[in-house]
Amino acid sequence: MICSGVGLRVEEYCRSIEDGSIVACDRVKDAVLRFRLDMQRQSTQDFPYHFDAVEAEDACDFFPGLLKHSIGEYSGKPLILEDWQLFGLWNIFGWKRDEDGTRRFRKVYWSMARKNGKSTLVAGMCHFLAMADIDPKTGKPEAVGQILLTATKKEQAAVVYDECERMVERSGPLSEHSDIRNETITYKHNGSFIRKVSSDKPFDGLNPHCVVMDELHQWAKHHKKFYDTMVTGSGSRSQPLHLIITTAGADDSHLWLREYQYAVNVVSGIHRDESLFALIYELDEKDDPGDEALWIKANPNLNVSIKLPYLRQRWNEEKHDAIGRNVFTRFHGNRIVASTEKAFDLTAFDRCVGVHSDWSQADGLGSGVDLGARDDLASYGLCARFPIDVDDEGKTVYRYEIKVRSYIANDSRRDLTAMPFSQFVFDGEITKAQYPIEDLTEALIEDLQRYGVGTTAYDPYNGQQLGERLTKEGILAARMAQNQANFNEAIRDFIELMRCGRLVFEDSKLLRWCANNAIICKDRQDRWMFDKAKSKDKIDAIVAAVMAYRIASLQPERSSGSLYVT
Repeated sequence: MICSGVGLRVEEYCRSIEDGSIVACDRVKDAVLRFRLDMQRQSTQDFPYHFDAVEAEDACDFFPGLLKHSIGEYSGKPLILEDWQLFGLWNIFGWKRDEDGTRRFRKVYWSMARKNGKSTLVAGMCHFLAMADIDPKTGKPEAVGQILLTATKKEQAAVVYDECERMVERSGPLSEHSDIRNETITYKHNGSFIRKVSSDKPFDGLNPHCVVMDELHQWAKHHKKFYDTMVTGSGSRSQPLHLIITTAGADDSHLWLREYQYAVNVVSGIHRDESLFALIYELDEKDDPGDEALWIKANPNLNVSIKLPYLRQRWNEEKHDAIGRNVFTRFHGNRIVASTEKAFDLTAFDRCVGVHSDWSQADGLGSGVDLGARDDLASYGLCARFPIDVDDEGKTVYRYEIKVRSYIANDSRRDLTAMPFSQFVFDGEITKAQYPIEDLTEALIEDLQRYGVGTTAYDPYNGQQLGERLTKEGILAARMAQNQANFNEAIRDFIELMRCGRLVFEDSKLLRWCANNAIICKDRQDRWMFDKAKSKDKIDAIVAAVMAYRIASLQPERSSGSLYVT
């Protein structure tokens, strides 16, 4: 290796990974080992590639030489790269093919946890590829190089593009040599441009020099056609680059999972693919996500763009339940997690069982109904809200009290003489009825009138008649379809209230059983809802309870009643 300034830093980084001075995951160790072995076998019969340290250094020097940070504490300062970033760029731009001098790596999979400077790094690479990337065939900058920032939605594609624009505004040379028009940055000397492209907008005539796929874990199966279009249009380019830079996904992020598994196999030596460069910063499989000493494995920019106190705060907030730990593990440990999770911690649930207050003193009430299918439970929940304190910002702190009632058809195909349903029926927690929906409706209306509940949430999928009946009774029937948009915030808040003891449940074995059955599924934006198909048994009662809580939480404060109920 040529002992340039950048080369010495890369060498020191490699040594620190090898001797353990820098705590690293197995995949980063694999990347360093691969680099070492490749350096030893340059330009051999089985390895027709060589390393060009001069070009590698030129690419790395482009960042502090021409680019500046645009946001945060480093705004306006030269973009001086960290050693881990130099190692990645050193590999991507230094390795060449013996036959024609073009780049060895045509595809890059670079992954790290959130808030590790990913957008800034990618934006800088885009400017280098558009402005200064040399075509070996001509010895000049790439002509009309299309740098495409792709995503499933225009808003996501804009994350890196907006950073590209800010870099132009901060840099005199970039601003002098480029124009920004119609959301496109075009360089005057070679016609290359940076543009965002998303699957929800039309696209045609693409011949990309570089395709950037940001946050691939958000891409779903139906984006496969768009994915293929983006990566198969570079036939006339001498050294095209496909850049995937992403955080880990869940086990249902199919496109991401395929790319991740292949990258792991290549960097670990299971598969041989000399055109793919993989650099993956993640917690190893058996690592404790709460061990601060290991966080640098997934956060190479620790204490630069992401601070230790921030990660510590996030862990302290998330560690109390399985869902929270998985959120932290995925986004800050950069490790794959299951797309479904058990919703509730029964230890926290049990701490919330207690005696209810006088609901006539509540300052907000709500109700929710989950009717289910023929052999499901039909349940409704009631929730009363009580102010108990005021926080440091002057906001009222509430306690919520929950009760539920459930019904099932006499002729249900479920064996009602078997446990646990026989016990629930014996204890009066489930009412058998010839017409359970009608009985539930009558009992619900009676309770709503008794407690003065003015609003009830229902699922319009199978509750339209119920909604119409409630409306005739003068009760506001609020549609609450069972999807992430309606349930994400409600479930998260419900879990947090349970954790801190501000929910009070009746001593209900049925409600506890339903809570234990409940499974959460998450979409690619990490929004939550209940997954009845994957829950191990019925969850209708806890669903109704969450719906009732949501309605109660949205009620305006009453002017009557005691200020605080203890």
